[in-house]
Amino acid sequence: MPEINFLNRMEKAPDLPVKIYSLQRAGVSTRKVLEFAKQMGLEAVLEKARLQTEKDRIILAQGQILLQCFKESGGIRFIDQSRWMVDDQKSDLAFDDEKAFEMARAIIKKHKLAKADEFKPLKVTHLHVGSMDEKMKNVQERVIDAGVIFQRMVDGVPVLGPGGKLMIFLDAEGGMTGLEKIWRPIQEVFRKVEGLREPKLAENQLVRFLKTRGIQKADVESAEFGYFELGWHDRQQTLQPAYVFKLRLPLNEGEGYMKSAFVVEAAKNAVGTLIRYKRVMEEQPPRK
Repeated sequence: MPEINFLNRMEKAPDLPVKIYSLQRAGVSTRKVLEFAKQMGLEAVLEKARLQTEKDRIILAQGQILLQCFKESGGIRFIDQSRWMVDDQKSDLAFDDEKAFEMARAIIKKHKLAKADEFKPLKVTHLHVGSMDEKMKNVQERVIDAGVIFQRMVDGVPVLGPGGKLMIFLDAEGGMTGLEKIWRPIQEVFRKVEGLREPKLAENQLVRFLKTRGIQKADVESAEFGYFELGWHDRQQTLQPAYVFKLRLPLNEGEGYMKSAFVVEAAKNAVGTLIRYKRVMEEQPPRK
């Protein structure tokens, strides 16, 4: 028998005002890329910038400035390569997470990246660097940037998954060095949710899935409820509620474990399948 340990469970379906929404098509074009560049205050860069269209994205580049817009999702990635995650050998970030959220919010407001009631703080990540002298002494560790992540909210419900995130990168002085945004615009209500499936049914679906993959042991660390938004390279037509299970799967011969996730549609009248799983579940290493 498979050994599936549910470390944290959701006992009943949440009582939340959820709907199923249709999403606007990404409609990525060179015009939209240029408009976003102006939104970010890059008018001076545009005079000499070059545009390049690739299979999955449109890229605007000038010097160290790089702006990418992904065709399937409409996701935006902007970085100043001269400063983004670059160690100048002296910087050491001194402000705390609360201040990081404050500065990042100001940037979001300035560039009109999202409305204040559309997101909430999620977490702050940091990039650490270390150094030592030639005698392997005087070891020093510094923090050279902060990645401030905000989570999208719809109807007061969090948006889960790789999408629905807005991340602002700050250098040690609090200046923005880059941003990432996957945030598909809502078009209209597609249908009302007639009711939510009980979490136990979603758990049973997870167990059946693991069994079909030959996975005999797993720890289910958490179960979350929210809207689910896909990532950079995925086309998505609807935004709908889901149960998201975070898993810890042991590797062969006791060599540690990998983290993964399993997503189940939560609405009784869900639209299609949120994720079509590959034959093998792949590890997604997180930024620490």
